[in-house]
Amino acid sequence: MTRIEAIHKLVDTFHLNNEERKALSDSPLRTEEVVSSISHILTQNRSYPTGWNSEENFDGVLLEIRENEIVGTYKAEVGLMNFKILEQKVFPMPEAAARYSMSKMFNGNIDGIELK
Repeated sequence: MTRIEAIHKLVDTFHLNNEERKALSDSPLRTEEVVSSISHILTQNRSYPTGWNSEENFDGVLLEIRENEIVGTYKAEVGLMNFKILEQKVFPMPEAAARYSMSKMFNGNIDGIELK
């Protein structure tokens, strides 16, 4: 597995096993690497994270390509099984949407792997 493949899997599934982590060579993730992977997934699947749906409950940011715009929906659990949309933004480019998603979902690391 290459470093790019490992980062892509990490941002897609939010987890890497020990073997997959070796592809990162114990170096921190660079923000641009993560932005690139999220943008790639978003462009290919028309949404990010893979498998999330705006009609379902989730805690985090769902990015969706709708017609000619990218919509970011930030939803969180505000009570026991009570999820609420806290913010919704429109982005002109996948990279801007990816940065927004990162700022809300990853607090400086993904699955314990540091972001720089």
